[in-house]
Amino acid sequence: MSYAYGATITILRRPSRDRFGDTSYVAHHDIEGVAIDDTGSGEPNPNGAPTLDRPMARYDSIVFCPTGSDVLASDIAELPDGLQYHVVGRPERPRHPRTGTTPGVIVRLRRIEG
Repeated sequence: MSYAYGATITILRRPSRDRFGDTSYVAHHDIEGVAIDDTGSGEPNPNGAPTLDRPMARYDSIVFCPTGSDVLASDIAELPDGLQYHVVGRPERPRHPRTGTTPGVIVRLRRIEG
């Protein structure tokens, strides 16, 4: 399912290793017409006051992509605000039990700061 007023995200993927054995994420492709659901955060300091011993903060999102979207468990998704989230687990491709149609791809994302 593609959303008419949905956002565009960029999928970053690791290419094969270079001659030194290193890899880094590069922009692989864009996915248009996605819906983004910010499911919550685990902010240890919600008032925003700076602390020296601040533990890590965790931010979770769910992205609903059109059917056939190419997303792997090892990818990173860059949302429209420029923040990068790691894909958590395999993207889900649900199928309706009666009709067999697949409405889209559900991708769970997580970003950790700290």
